[in-house]
Amino acid sequence: YLEKASEVQVLALSTGRPLSIIPDEVAAQAARQWREYPDAARLHMDALMAILDEESPDYAK
Repeated sequence: YLEKASEVQVLALSTGRPLSIIPDEVAAQAARQWREYPDAARLHMDALMAILDEESPDYAK
């Protein structure tokens, strides 16, 4: 996660424009949502893999 966060920060800073910082309430809500659905990332990846299996079954070759 650190690498991705760093990449996003560098991209944002490279625009030369002021950054928009999200309000604390929005960050807190996002954190609550991640805690409430700990399996969300796994379920999302499972769904993506099912689509890939259906559309391109030979991707792993």
